[in-house]
Amino acid sequence: MTTYKEIFGKYVRSVSSDPPAAAGEGEIWYNTTSNVFKSSVPVGAWASGGAMGTARTGMGSAGVSENDILGFGGDTGPSRVANTEEYNGSAWTGGGSLANARSVPGSATQGTTSAALGFAGYNGGGLNTTEEYNGSSWTAGDNYGVSKYTAYGFGTQTAAVGVGGRPLVSNVFEYDGSSWTAATAYPVSIAAISGKGPQTAGIVAGGQAPSNTTAANEYDGSSWTSTGSLNTARSSMGIAGVQTNALFFGGSDPSTNVTSSETYNGSTFSTSASLATARATGASGGTASAAVYGGGSSNSSPSATGVTEEFTETVTVSTLTTS
Repeated sequence: MTTYKEIFGKYVRSVSSDPPAAAGEGEIWYNTTSNVFKSSVPVGAWASGGAMGTARTGMGSAGVSENDILGFGGDTGPSRVANTEEYNGSAWTGGGSLANARSVPGSATQGTTSAALGFAGYNGGGLNTTEEYNGSSWTAGDNYGVSKYTAYGFGTQTAAVGVGGRPLVSNVFEYDGSSWTAATAYPVSIAAISGKGPQTAGIVAGGQAPSNTTAANEYDGSSWTSTGSLNTARSSMGIAGVQTNALFFGGSDPSTNVTSSETYNGSTFSTSASLATARATGASGGTASAAVYGGGSSNSSPSATGVTEEFTETVTVSTLTTS
């Protein structure tokens, strides 16, 4: 029979007082003072953040810290926009505008507010233009390999990956900071995936192929490997974290937007705290324990929203019971 030590790597300790919650995360111990078994359990919750200056859907985004998130482009309902906004952990402020207004652009989601990348997108038709952001202004980069929209991606400004797009294709392209080159195709033709991580260690989940999918794949810089599946099939989710510890949230399912969140530990997906406002195609970033989701398309009218929510995970000590 498999033991707890073989599963978790530690024995169940007997202690007279509880260890710090974070230090004991995931561990089970026996408290000899209170005569009960206990464990440290991570608990996540979403709370309101500062609203975006321009309510919109279909943004590109970047950010590896909850205090450094970028949202750009999008659709206000009447028109596509070029606006850029930066989030500092409490409020959004205006940045330099894109040269080309567009919605649903691809982006290097592992970028920052001082080094971001936007490519492809929609403005009456699919685009192939690429723009680089330096913290104050956007400049032209090499044209993307195909004219597509919802060709979402991951990576950084100098090492990015773009995946699929509409009309549906399986094309994948890599950017090295100066030019795009074709890379190993995605397993299926797809659009509106959600991806995070560097170019050589990315995680991609969901999307439309053509129906919403639960499938997820990891990228090592040269090949794709199937991994665990989402619990809810959806597209255009927000995402934060890295390949081995990511948080996916919101999205379209497929006729309505959803509030549910899921964590990814490098192999499996688990349900997490739900957003207060169901949304898709917003600006997102941060880590799996401290994430931000701004704007997007809501289920209300008008659809474009500027609502922002912040995710925080804390570790608490819980008494184990038989129920």
